[in-house]
Amino acid sequence: MRKSFLFALLFFAASFCLKAQPQKTGEQAQVNQAVNNFFDGIAALDAKTMKQYTTKDFLLLEDGAVWNMDTLANKLNPLKTMNFSRTNHLDFIQTEVEGSIAWVAYNNTADMSVNGQKMNVRWLESAVLVKEGKDWKIKMLHSTPLKPKAQ
Repeated sequence: MRKSFLFALLFFAASFCLKAQPQKTGEQAQVNQAVNNFFDGIAALDAKTMKQYTTKDFLLLEDGAVWNMDTLANKLNPLKTMNFSRTNHLDFIQTEVEGSIAWVAYNNTADMSVNGQKMNVRWLESAVLVKEGKDWKIKMLHSTPLKPKAQ
């Protein structure tokens, strides 16, 4: 009797732990991939790719400034004449999907090099995405720069 009680208790605890850890749905994974693809476009300095993953009325709230896609492309254009590289690391905190609307929160870390000068920049970001047909597109992105980590 004691062994069966212990077994039942362990089974219940294991079941609870499995349910307490939410699994990403297919839609959540697609939302996260759209955000990753957008940042791949930034890394490639490719406005066409960035536009592919944003709505026509895309809004970027960047460190207290309000930008649209044209503003973002114009800010990135000077980097095309430099020796530039960027690798993004997105760590998704939360991804929620309700119907054709999704929102995500994530930490964004970029390892960059501009003309040989290396830097690591971090942001806390959130985005709202909408589903257009079968594709998730970023409608609004909010970006807050984080202070460099203490060395």
